[in-house]
Amino acid sequence: MIFLDSSFLISVYCEVEENHAKSMEVLVGIAKTGETLVLTDHVLGEVVTLIKSRYGSQKAFEAGTKIFSKQRVEMLLPSREEVEQALNLVLKYEKFSFCDALSIAVMHGKGIRKIASFDSDFDAIKTIERIQ
Repeated sequence: MIFLDSSFLISVYCEVEENHAKSMEVLVGIAKTGETLVLTDHVLGEVVTLIKSRYGSQKAFEAGTKIFSKQRVEMLLPSREEVEQALNLVLKYEKFSFCDALSIAVMHGKGIRKIASFDSDFDAIKTIERIQ
Protein backbone atom coordinates (compact mmCIF):
# COMPACT_ATOMS: atom_id res chain seq x y z
CA MET A 1 0.00 0.00 0.00
CA ILE A 2 1.08 3.55 -0.73
CA PHE A 3 -0.47 6.45 1.15
CA LEU A 4 -1.27 9.55 -0.92
CA ASP A 5 -0.57 12.93 0.68
CA SER A 6 -2.35 16.13 -0.28
CA SER A 7 0.86 17.75 -1.59
CA PHE A 8 1.22 14.90 -4.08
CA LEU A 9 -2.43 14.87 -5.15
CA ILE A 10 -2.58 18.63 -5.63
CA SER A 11 0.49 18.39 -7.86
CA VAL A 12 -1.12 15.58 -9.87
CA TYR A 13 -4.38 17.42 -10.53
CA CYS A 14 -3.09 20.99 -10.94
CA GLU A 15 -0.87 21.39 -14.00
CA VAL A 16 0.53 24.76 -12.88
CA GLU A 17 1.90 23.36 -9.61
CA GLU A 18 5.70 23.32 -9.33
CA ASN A 19 5.84 19.53 -8.86
CA HIS A 20 3.22 18.58 -11.47
CA ALA A 21 5.62 16.91 -13.94
CA LYS A 22 7.42 15.08 -11.15
CA SER A 23 4.13 13.91 -9.63
CA MET A 24 3.06 12.46 -12.97
CA GLU A 25 6.36 10.55 -13.25
CA VAL A 26 5.90 9.19 -9.74
CA LEU A 27 2.30 8.24 -10.50
CA VAL A 28 3.37 6.27 -13.58
CA GLY A 29 6.01 4.47 -11.48
CA ILE A 30 3.49 3.67 -8.77
CA ALA A 31 0.99 2.38 -11.35
CA LYS A 32 3.58 -0.13 -12.56
CA THR A 33 3.88 -1.62 -9.06
CA GLY A 34 0.19 -2.46 -8.85
CA GLU A 35 0.15 -1.44 -5.19
CA THR A 36 -3.09 -0.24 -3.64
CA LEU A 37 -3.26 3.52 -3.15
CA VAL A 38 -4.84 4.85 0.04
CA LEU A 39 -5.76 8.14 1.65
CA THR A 40 -8.03 9.34 4.43
CA ASP A 41 -11.15 11.43 4.15
CA HIS A 42 -9.13 14.20 5.81
CA VAL A 43 -6.57 14.19 2.99
CA LEU A 44 -9.37 14.35 0.41
CA GLY A 45 -10.88 17.28 2.32
CA GLU A 46 -7.55 19.08 2.44
CA VAL A 47 -6.98 18.55 -1.30
CA VAL A 48 -10.42 19.89 -2.23
CA THR A 49 -10.13 22.86 0.15
CA LEU A 50 -6.65 23.89 -1.02
CA ILE A 51 -7.44 23.49 -4.72
CA LYS A 52 -10.64 25.51 -4.24
CA SER A 53 -8.75 28.33 -2.53
CA ARG A 54 -6.04 28.40 -5.23
CA TYR A 55 -7.89 27.51 -8.43
CA GLY A 56 -11.63 27.73 -7.80
CA SER A 57 -14.61 25.51 -7.09
CA GLN A 58 -14.79 23.81 -10.50
CA LYS A 59 -11.17 22.61 -10.35
CA ALA A 60 -11.67 21.44 -6.75
CA PHE A 61 -14.82 19.53 -7.72
CA GLU A 62 -13.08 17.87 -10.68
CA ALA A 63 -10.05 16.81 -8.63
CA GLY A 64 -12.14 15.55 -5.71
CA THR A 65 -14.45 13.61 -8.01
CA LYS A 66 -11.55 12.00 -9.88
CA ILE A 67 -9.79 10.96 -6.67
CA PHE A 68 -12.97 9.63 -5.06
CA SER A 69 -14.04 7.65 -8.13
CA LYS A 70 -10.72 5.84 -8.75
CA GLN A 71 -11.17 2.10 -8.24
CA ARG A 72 -7.55 1.68 -7.20
CA VAL A 73 -7.72 4.34 -4.48
CA GLU A 74 -9.03 3.16 -1.12
CA MET A 75 -10.48 5.63 1.37
CA LEU A 76 -9.45 4.86 4.96
CA LEU A 77 -11.51 6.19 7.84
CA PRO A 78 -9.46 6.84 10.99
CA SER A 79 -10.31 4.99 14.18
CA ARG A 80 -10.73 6.72 17.54
CA GLU A 81 -7.30 5.40 18.59
CA GLU A 82 -5.68 6.81 15.44
CA VAL A 83 -7.24 10.22 16.11
CA GLU A 84 -5.85 10.12 19.66
CA GLN A 85 -2.42 9.15 18.32
CA ALA A 86 -2.61 12.03 15.82
CA LEU A 87 -3.36 14.51 18.61
CA ASN A 88 -0.29 13.25 20.47
CA LEU A 89 1.82 13.65 17.31
CA VAL A 90 0.61 17.25 16.94
CA LEU A 91 1.81 17.88 20.49
CA LYS A 92 5.16 16.13 19.93
CA TYR A 93 5.98 17.55 16.46
CA GLU A 94 5.40 21.27 16.01
CA LYS A 95 5.67 20.99 12.22
CA PHE A 96 2.79 18.56 11.65
CA SER A 97 -0.71 19.74 10.87
CA PHE A 98 -3.49 17.60 12.29
CA CYS A 99 -4.13 16.16 8.83
CA ASP A 100 -0.48 15.11 8.44
CA ALA A 101 -0.38 13.69 11.97
CA LEU A 102 -3.54 11.72 11.26
CA SER A 103 -2.00 10.38 8.05
CA ILE A 104 0.99 9.14 10.06
CA ALA A 105 -1.23 7.57 12.72
CA VAL A 106 -3.35 5.78 10.11
CA MET A 107 -0.22 4.60 8.29
CA HIS A 108 1.17 3.16 11.53
CA GLY A 109 -2.17 1.59 12.41
CA LYS A 110 -2.47 -0.11 9.02
CA GLY A 111 1.22 -1.01 8.65
CA ILE A 112 1.71 1.29 5.64
CA ARG A 113 5.36 2.26 5.14
CA LYS A 114 5.31 4.39 1.95
CA ILE A 115 3.84 7.82 1.30
CA ALA A 116 3.73 9.74 -1.99
CA SER A 117 4.43 13.29 -0.85
CA PHE A 118 6.40 16.44 -1.58
CA ASP A 119 6.24 17.42 2.10
CA SER A 120 9.67 16.86 3.65
CA ASP A 121 8.18 17.05 7.16
CA PHE A 122 7.34 13.35 6.79
CA ASP A 123 11.09 12.61 6.73
CA ALA A 124 11.07 13.11 10.52
CA ILE A 125 9.25 9.78 10.85
CA LYS A 126 11.91 7.13 10.26
CA THR A 127 9.42 4.29 9.78
CA ILE A 128 7.99 6.01 6.69
CA GLU A 129 9.59 6.09 3.23
CA ARG A 130 8.64 9.19 1.26
CA ILE A 131 8.23 8.68 -2.50
CA GLN A 132 8.80 11.89 -4.47
